[in-house]
Amino acid sequence: MANGTVVGDLSNTVQAEITPGIRESMGPTDGIFERIRNSSMGVKRDGIGRDFYVYHNFIASLAGAYYWRANPLGSTTLTSVLPGHVLNSVNAFPGAGEAANMGTVQRRLQLVQGTGNFFLPVQLFQVDQLDAATIKYVGLNIQQVAKLVAHMRAVSFWHVAPAGTLQPLGQIETVTDGGGTSDDTVTVTVDGSTYGIGRIRNFYPGMFVDILDAGSGYASLKDSRDYAVVTEVDPFNKTVKIALTTSTYDWEAQIVAGDVIVAKDCAAATDGYGPSGVEDWVKAVDTGTDVQVLNIYISTDGSDLLYPQFGSLVAAVSAPLTEAVLNKYVGGFMDATGKKLDTLATTGGVVREMLEQVDDLGVFQRQGAALDLVNGWSKIGYQYGGQSLQWLISSFISPGRLYGLKTGEGNLTRYVPPKIPGTGSHASFDGDVQFIAKMSGSTNIFKPLHNSSGNTTEVMEAPFITLEEIAPMDVQSVKLTGITESNP
Repeated sequence: MANGTVVGDLSNTVQAEITPGIRESMGPTDGIFERIRNSSMGVKRDGIGRDFYVYHNFIASLAGAYYWRANPLGSTTLTSVLPGHVLNSVNAFPGAGEAANMGTVQRRLQLVQGTGNFFLPVQLFQVDQLDAATIKYVGLNIQQVAKLVAHMRAVSFWHVAPAGTLQPLGQIETVTDGGGTSDDTVTVTVDGSTYGIGRIRNFYPGMFVDILDAGSGYASLKDSRDYAVVTEVDPFNKTVKIALTTSTYDWEAQIVAGDVIVAKDCAAATDGYGPSGVEDWVKAVDTGTDVQVLNIYISTDGSDLLYPQFGSLVAAVSAPLTEAVLNKYVGGFMDATGKKLDTLATTGGVVREMLEQVDDLGVFQRQGAALDLVNGWSKIGYQYGGQSLQWLISSFISPGRLYGLKTGEGNLTRYVPPKIPGTGSHASFDGDVQFIAKMSGSTNIFKPLHNSSGNTTEVMEAPFITLEEIAPMDVQSVKLTGITESNP
């Protein structure tokens, strides 16, 4: 890879003939997650312990005793004893051995820390001051960092894991080797069609990634010996090209179908997992193994307490989504639990296939008037028992899945600690992103980068941290898998 200079690489941004401005070539982050996050999730900053733990106490059982067993006419008597009466059997209240006290279970959640940084040579700040600059590079660069943070949060929220608590970007389905050590690139397909894990929307050029070895149960990394970065994303062929930054090691030859791609340093061998997502609390009750919902055991092999009331209704549909399917599972859930759902979230492919199952979608009005035909669809609604559920479509949900969730009434909460006094912020980020440069005396989010010898360099860095966790109070939900999709 040839080396250049900072200003030379960006010379196209200072052409006087070009009108200032630049168009975003990459798609937006998941608007559905952002909608849930901004409109439905409450934010709680108090009640967090010194080790960044949040404790929730749940009522797990009823209490007391109450039976329909007493004679309403009172205790029985011996009628042969006259002129008075003698009590024969006495109506008694339930005894201590017949009444239970309320059971409780405690959930302990620890906030997850995210660490970020970005680097800008001082020359870029200088270029931004030129009248001939076609774009304001520094500001746009900051916006793309903010987009990366938002993107990783969306991936975390909708992730589906092949094992453990991984939060993968996707599972590799096919592999094309770049061709020897002189190339050091690999092109893989990721569309969720084989393994049901990951979507092409999870990937953007510029993301640094690790690849986990399927042969080790995703417990070890592929030996890249260098940084791996996404260089190309083809959204229609569902391919991702990944390259090493400098190494000439034949790394790509090791990668096989079934390996899992995760964000850099978010592998099984590290502590780098994001906040909890839908799959972390929508769990089926399986009486053969231990299953946890956000640190609460919902089933057991005999060694742990059993709380199946925290389980969800999970079913493999293996067919197109229809009104009958929704009525069966949404209605069945409400009947069994007495709880209500308010949100259905699924993929565009599921919706398109569902529309194909409906006859006579088009309604024509002629009656002597010119034909007015509008194809397609505007919105989809669903009601059960008079209750309307909001219908959300996300490109980040893994293929063939639909989730029935409770997102309203403050059920979803995002826990973040109070900000560190003296940290900075930037308008492109939400207030939970804390820039630490100001703690070292800087007047903004940047501070000089120092090299390994401790010398100040001509590069500015903007390190930042986040701390958060997402958790619902009512975890019971519906998850349908294997739903037929209609995709190009």
